[in-house]
Amino acid sequence: MPLSNRATNAIVIAFLLSMVVLSAGLFAGLRCYCYVGFEPVAFEESAWKAADRERRGHMANDVYDQRLIMGKTADEVRAILGDPDDDQHFDRQHRFRYHLGHRGRNPNCPVPLTEYSLLVSFDAREIVRDVSIAD
Repeated sequence: MPLSNRATNAIVIAFLLSMVVLSAGLFAGLRCYCYVGFEPVAFEESAWKAADRERRGHMANDVYDQRLIMGKTADEVRAILGDPDDDQHFDRQHRFRYHLGHRGRNPNCPVPLTEYSLLVSFDAREIVRDVSIAD
């Protein structure tokens, strides 16, 4: 005996709702797998210079919060943080970019992840005017 339109619609709706719930569960599971934790650590000059981008990411908050490089010259910043990953010059602006990795996210996660950077912007006299952490 064939199903009525109402019964067919109910089955389709139930199927679609179950797919939505399943997808939400899968997404939540990936997020848990993808986030492995973020533990800020104090900045230490020699550790920063020897660290990979992920480890630098854990020290970057201290650089920012303690305003360790505000008012410093570009040469002084290089002495403290080492050479930047990118030394950018554009439209009369100068900026250093230090890559910070995923900051607590699993780099093996199957979904694309944001990489963070410590951005150090200089004024016309090559003095740090702004420090930020950006994605």
